[in-house]
Parts: sequence; structure tokens; C-alpha cells
Amino acid sequence: MSRTALYRLAATICLIVMVASANAQPASILFDHYTTADGLSNNAIWKICKTRNGYLWLGTQDGLCRFDGRNFKTYRYDLKDSNSLSNNTVYELMEDADGYLWIGTFSGFNRYNPANNSITRIKPGKYLRDKNINVGVGAVAQAPGARTRWVGSQGIYYVNMKNNTLEKAPGVLNDSVFKTDGNIKTLLAERDNRIWIGGNTGLILYNGATGQYELFHTPQKKLLSGEWDYYINKLLLDKSGTLWVATWGLGLLEFDTAQKKFVNQYLPEVNVQFNATTNIVYNIEKTDFPGQENIIWMACGSGSLLAFNTQTKTFSSYKSDKPESKKGIYAGVFSLLFDDAEGLWIGSGKGLYRYDLRLQVFAEHSFEYNLKKNCLSYVFDAYTDPLDVTGNTLWLGTWNCGLFKYNLELQELSTVPDWMGRQMKTRVGYHPVLRAKNNILWIGSTSDGLLAADEKNKTVQRFYPVGKDKAPVKTIQHIQEDNLGNLWVGTFGGIYCFDTKELVFKDIRWNIPGEIQNKLSTNVTGICFDKEGNTWFTAQNNYNEEMPVVGKIQKGSFTASGFYHNPNDKNSLPDVKTVTNLVCDDSNRIWCASWNGLISFNASEKNPRFQLYTTEDGLLNNFINKVAIDAAGNIWCATINGLSVYLVKDKKFRSFSNAGMERDNVSDIFYNKQQQRLMIGEWGKIYSLHTNEVARQTAPPKVVITDLRVFNQAAPEVKKMLFDGSRISLAHDRNVVTIDYAALSFHNPAQVKYAYKMEGIDKDWIYTSNNSISYHLGSGNYVFRVKAMNAEGVWNEKGSHMEIIIATPFWRKSWFLFLVVLTATSLLYSIYKYRINQLKKMQDMRNNISRNLHDDIGASLSNINILNELAKRNMNEPLRAGEYLSKAGEDIQRISESLSDIVWNINPRYDDLQNLFIRMKRYAADMMDGRQITYEINFPEEIHQLSLSMDKRRELYLIFKEAINNLVKYSKAKNVKIELWSEGHRIIMSVTDDGIGFDSNTQQYGNGITNMRQRAANCGAQLQISSQPGKGTSVHLEIQTV
Repeated sequence: MSRTALYRLAATICLIVMVASANAQPASILFDHYTTADGLSNNAIWKICKTRNGYLWLGTQDGLCRFDGRNFKTYRYDLKDSNSLSNNTVYELMEDADGYLWIGTFSGFNRYNPANNSITRIKPGKYLRDKNINVGVGAVAQAPGARTRWVGSQGIYYVNMKNNTLEKAPGVLNDSVFKTDGNIKTLLAERDNRIWIGGNTGLILYNGATGQYELFHTPQKKLLSGEWDYYINKLLLDKSGTLWVATWGLGLLEFDTAQKKFVNQYLPEVNVQFNATTNIVYNIEKTDFPGQENIIWMACGSGSLLAFNTQTKTFSSYKSDKPESKKGIYAGVFSLLFDDAEGLWIGSGKGLYRYDLRLQVFAEHSFEYNLKKNCLSYVFDAYTDPLDVTGNTLWLGTWNCGLFKYNLELQELSTVPDWMGRQMKTRVGYHPVLRAKNNILWIGSTSDGLLAADEKNKTVQRFYPVGKDKAPVKTIQHIQEDNLGNLWVGTFGGIYCFDTKELVFKDIRWNIPGEIQNKLSTNVTGICFDKEGNTWFTAQNNYNEEMPVVGKIQKGSFTASGFYHNPNDKNSLPDVKTVTNLVCDDSNRIWCASWNGLISFNASEKNPRFQLYTTEDGLLNNFINKVAIDAAGNIWCATINGLSVYLVKDKKFRSFSNAGMERDNVSDIFYNKQQQRLMIGEWGKIYSLHTNEVARQTAPPKVVITDLRVFNQAAPEVKKMLFDGSRISLAHDRNVVTIDYAALSFHNPAQVKYAYKMEGIDKDWIYTSNNSISYHLGSGNYVFRVKAMNAEGVWNEKGSHMEIIIATPFWRKSWFLFLVVLTATSLLYSIYKYRINQLKKMQDMRNNISRNLHDDIGASLSNINILNELAKRNMNEPLRAGEYLSKAGEDIQRISESLSDIVWNINPRYDDLQNLFIRMKRYAADMMDGRQITYEINFPEEIHQLSLSMDKRRELYLIFKEAINNLVKYSKAKNVKIELWSEGHRIIMSVTDDGIGFDSNTQQYGNGITNMRQRAANCGAQLQISSQPGKGTSVHLEIQTV
């Protein structure tokens, strides 16, 4: 659909809105409004900028705000951060051709880079430093296709991008015009280096290439003393070449750029002499809305928002005296921005406003002051009289103000004709209204029954159905006429058929079991006919335990069957609180309003299968007061949050909220078939819109991922602004993430719907109205995807996505697992080897014990046996026999000691060296005591902590024992010194005496010394025996502990 076609309705309304009217009342439009209560940092907004990535940026009194349609993010000055804003008061914003956002503040100039989400402060150049000028930036501009960024402060400057400095512009303009107190408020850069400058020195045309300039003072400068002129706050160049000048105190000036002179002045407050608060224009802006070609919007401070028509030279005001009103602005206005996608943004002293003509789809018809006083003037019915083929004649039924007639074309409200009024009661609500085929006007009432107004005979008759209690039913809620001319009437007491020929009511009976029938509601609020001539009706509950029901009466019958909720039948009427009314489309499908959504079913089915549409399908709110059907078969739903329409062909909803109606709770809607307009009842007014204009396609919303937090804290891993396809890597222990996303759709952001999916976790799309989601992620790669639907029901299916990588902890990486397996294998093998070695050692010990028992003890026992036999044979020689027995006793003693040594050596209780040393000391003492030998034993305590294997302990002990034994038997020593000490991993034993000695070089060793050397060799020890005749003997042994 073309843009012109999209704006057709908007243009019509715009012509009404913008052209000055004869009375003082301004044309009515509605505004969206955002304040600090919505997250704005401060309500005073000095500048507005929309960047190409879809964000809206606001320069406020307290920081720079980024707005995504739902959430505000604020950037402020931070004393500890040199990359923060230079000052919190932001006066100027401009996005350049490279996508940088330039930020002018009360003190300092800044550049925001969206690529890395960083702010850089621009330093003063040499000229500014030499002049000691405070850089308060009021204007920034870049000509189309140019590279230079021009900056207005106390003079004009440009940005040196290489050095990030502000440098003096070419020429003598700064020194000749601005000097010390000159101040620039606005810059307008054209393609040919022409720069228009506005400030407190007049209007200047500056050539950025040559530095030459021309100065044009306002015609009123002569009223001022000194060299300064009236402040110029904003410049706007229109398509005709006219330069419009917004001033402080002079209103709006018109400058002819061809003649280079001011030609006209337009004062909003023409009868007010100049002072500091009158005829002030802070900003001016034009829109691209059809019909607004001649409109200049003006931000007039305390004068609020004005629209100036350049053709009629008139002003329209949009100032409101009521802070809660949506129809105007209750604040001073300072900044304006037209955004082709979102309309006119308005910065005020009390927050941000927005006006979009394309969304002002409802025309308002107000007649509150024409109605009777002291009555409830809510319009319950706006019935289009079929006798008027133009569709301009409406019958308006009110709550208790009576019945009125309204002409849409003339916008005139009148009471009913006198003959009718005289026969109708006052203070009665008359609705609904129906013009029958015989031209009788049938009127329902709240307390006066059913009325028949015959305009031909000028009579009014009353008819009352009879209720179950035989009393007349006086409240009529709905009327429909069938093809036979009968009226079907809905009342609190049920549904009736009124025979218009016999003028009698016929009762309708239920064809439902009594126990169920007693639970069903009889409050009939809606009636329609299907394509087969059957009558369908809805009966809503009366806030009690009655069950809502959809009833059906077969054509030609007066018996009703009912469809109600059955928890055991999934195809039964959904479990809804109530049903209010219903309509039938050309495909014989019935659509029913409920307080839990829109119900639909096929009327041709004997057992209808009911389908429920809810907010998950795009409905604005599930609470539907009423439905209506238009000529295209689209289903309109009046909800408590606004109006939704189900586009049957497209199978989707489009919604209208904040779209021109002051109140979003829509109760009653009616279709004007002749004009294809939907009529909406309200207090003292009705709204209307052309239904053939609503199926337009709005652009899908841009979807962005705005932030990623870890453990709900700012994540340092997010070093720049997130974009579609961003990749974020996180450590394994930083895996609880919160993702914020937004649809950059600024109209009714609360109605925006989202669908998200974390690939790797979520199997299907998850639909929500929230714009934030948290996940606890395990190690791995994930892709988060999000898409969105705007308030008009248009989805952006492509959406946005980002990749999240959670690092694998080292204990789950392959190299670590391999190392663990290898270590475990090695450990098991080591245990196996250790066990084998232990078994081998045990076997060696057993073999050793066996060998010792065999070689030593076995031989000794054999020797004892021989000596015993010899003693027996020499019994007759006592001395000889005694010698044999004495030798046998010695062998027995030696065997006992050997067995004791073996048992001691293998006993685990004596595995430590301390027990070994105690045994050695005891043996030495036993051997030398009583033999006139003085001995010294020195075993330091620290060697007790060392350890030796069982074999080495045994060999050390036996070597020591043999040395002591030889010393005692052969050395004839008087003094003996026995020492043990450690060096490194060695234990050293020294046994020295002062005995007779022997020649160790020539002496043939006996079995004792030979055994000592053999034992030393067995345990890898080093044994050295040194002796000289007459000089004693030394035994030196070194044995390794490991």
C-alpha cells in the first residue's frame, strides 16, 4: 500500500486539526507522555535526537538518556571516569555521517561511539586555551556529504578528529563578532559550505571554506542598547528557500535567503509587549504528514506547543490546563524533533511528549454541553438510521438522558421530535434502537419496556414481555429483526420473540435438562442470525454463580438449545466469566465477545467446536465488552485497553490504543454500514473511524538486544553496544545471565509482544510481554534469538540474535580428562606394582627366614645333636662329656638369639628405627657389662625419625651384632665408642675400640667378618674395617635410607 494511501485518513483529520477555527477552542489531538515515573532521568528535556540504530536520545537537565520505547538508560558525569560525560546538563545532540553522536553540554563537548559504547571528551584547542573560554556547546552541525563537524559555543569551531580537539574556524568571525560574550544557539549547514548561525549577535551567513561572513541584525535590534541582538534559538530552512527564525522575544521571523533580509514577523502573543517571558520560541520543526505542508510546529517555553499555518498566518495552541489530560501539553516546551517513523517528539519541562498524526485515527464528535444537565450522558447506542442512505443520521441512546438524533455531516445534535418526546418519559435510558422494515422505530429502554414510534401516525406504543414471576419485564437490552419481520428481544429475564403483526411476545423454552437449565444465565445481551436463519444469543452472568451460555433457536422454532462450558469436553464453550454479544460473518462463522477473549465457532456444525483468541494471539486485552463486524468481515473488539480488530483474511489482530480517544476502556461499539465507519460510545461524545483504512501495514519493529548482565550485575565482558550477531564469551563460573531486549516501537510499547528462544535449551519459541529473561547456562555454545510484534500486530520475524559462549572448566576439558585417566591408570599400576613388590618381598622374607633356619639353625641343631651323642659316648669321662654339653648349650643359646632376632625383625611393632636402636644398645650393654670394658654409645634423637626397610634394618642389626660380638671375643679392648649419625639420605655407624687389633691388610678374615661384608653387600651398604696391631679396630658402615 502506498504512503499516500496509508495517510488518507490522517490527512483528513489533519486538515481539521491544523486550520484555524472560528472559535477559541484548539483542534483536539492526543499525546503520549513519558516522565521520571517511566524511568526518565529528569523531566526537563532540552534536546532530542533519533539515531540510525533506532534509539531515541534525550538531552536532559540531569544526563543523557537513551530510550528504546520502554526503558530509559542514562549516561552521567562521573568524577572518577574521564570517559564519562563532561557535564550532566545536555543542550545539544547530533548524529554525524559516521554514526557518532555528538553531545554538547553546559561545560564541555563529547563524542559517543555506539560501536564500543564509549564517550570521549573533546579537548579545547589552542585558541580556546589561550582565550580561557569555557566550552559550553549550544549547537552542532554537519553539512550533507561533508566531513567537517561545526560546533557553536562562544564562537564557531570545528572538530579536529585526529587530535580530538575543538579548533577555531577559519576567518575573523570569532574575534570580530562574538568576542567574549557572544553565544551561538543554532547552526544550519548547507552543502556548499554555507553555514547559517544564530545566537545573540543576530543572523550570520558564514562560509566555512573562506572564513568570510555576513551579519544580518533583526529589525528590532534598534530597540536594544549595546551591540547584542535578540537571541536566535533555532533556524529552519523550508523547501521554498525561506529561512524561518525562532527567537527569544520576537516570536517567529521570516528571512528571505534570496534577498538576504527579514521580511515578516509573527507574534503568538500579539497584544503583549516584550518582556522576558513572552513571544519566546525555543525551537521550530516541520513534519512530513500529509496536510501539514504549511504547518510549522513551535516550542514556545511557557507558551507550550503551537502550530503556525504559513498560509493562513494563524496559530493553534496545544496547551492544556489539566496535568492529567492527554489532549494537550501541561508544561513549557523547549525542543522538537520530527521522526518519520514515530511522529513529532516534544521535549518539555515535565517530560517527553509524542504526537503521531497517523495514529490519530479516531474522529471525535463531542456534544456534552448540548445534553441535558444533571444526567448521565454515556452513549450506549449509536444506531445508523437506514432511512438516510448517506449514513449521516444517528440515533443516540444514553444512560438516562433520553434519546437524541445526531447528524454526522453537520455535527449537529438534536432532541427527538416533539410528538415523540411528549410520549416518552424523562430520566430514562433509551437503547437499543432499531428501524424495522415497516419503518417503525423500535426503542428499548432501561425501565419503560419496548417502545414503537410510528413517525407516520406520530404515536408511541409500549409493550412489556412477561417474566417467570408473571410481572412485566421493563428492561430491554437488545433488539434484532428477522427476515419475517419478527423482533427478537433480549432482556434480564431471557429472550423473547415479538410478533409485530399480532403485537404479542412469545416465550422461548429451553431444550436442556432442568438441573443444567437452572444454572444458566437468563440475562440476554446479544442476538444475531446465522446464514441459515437460525437465531443465536448470548446470556451473560450477573456477577453471581450463573453460567454464561450461547443459545441457539432453530428457524421456525421457539425452543432454545444451549452451549456452555463442560470441563469434560475440550470443544465446549471455553471456561469464560461471561459472554456479552455476538455477530455472524459471511462464512457462517459466529464471533462472540467474552471477558476472557474472543470466541469463534462454525454455526453450521451441529456440535460447534469453540476457539478462543487471547492476548497471546495479539488481542489487546482479553476483557472484551462488545464485538462488531464491518463490511470486510473483520471483527472489532472493544476491550478495556483499547480497540482491537481481527483481520480475518490475514488471520491476525491489529490494535488501537492511545490512538485519538481520551479513554482506552471501550465499552460500546456500533457499525455504520453506509459510511463504513465504526462508532464508539463515550461520555458526552462518540468517536468514529473509517474501517476501510485500518488494514494498512506498518513497518515491523526493529528488534535489538540492549544488554547482557551476569548475576544481574553489569558485565565487563560486554565492552560495546550489542548488535545483531554479537558474540559474548563468559567464564564457566559466570553463567547466570540476564538478557534485555527491546522492539524499537514507540507507540503503545506496553502492547509489544516478544518471542524468544535459547538454542540449546528452549525447543520452541516462548511468547511473552516481558523484555528481559534470565538463564542459568552450562558450559557450551548458545544462540539467543528474539523477535517482536508491534502494537499494530506486525511481527519482525527476523528479529535479532547473539551468541553466548560459556567456557568449559578445566576439569571438564579433554586434556584434563586424559590426564586424570592417565594418572588413575598410573596409580592403579603403581598400586599393582607395589602389591606385587610387597608379595615379592614377603616371599623373599620367607625364603630368607627359611634359608636362615636351614643354614644357621638347622646346622646348629645338627651340631647340637652330634655334641649330645658325643657326650653320651663319653659319659665315663665327665670332663669331656661336660665340654660337649657346654658347646651344645652355647649352640642352643645362639639358636635362641637367632630365633629372637628373626621374630623381632618381622614384628610390625618394631618397624621404626627407635626400637632398632634400643635393641642395639641393649645388646651392646649385655655383651660388655661385666667384662671391664668402658663403652660410650651415641645415638642422636634426630636419626630416630629416619626410616629403613625391614631387610636393611635386619642387615644393619646383624652387622652391628657381629661387630660387637667380635670386639668382645677377640679385641681385649678397654674402651669402646659406638656412634650413629645421618648425612643426607645415609645412616652412618661407627664402632671403634682400643684393643689389640690386627693387620687388616694381611689378616685372613673369618666367617664373622666375611658375613658382615656379605650382609653389607646385600643391602647396598658400604663397610670399611680398619685395624692395626696394638692400635685397635674401627668398623665404619654407611647405609642408604632410600
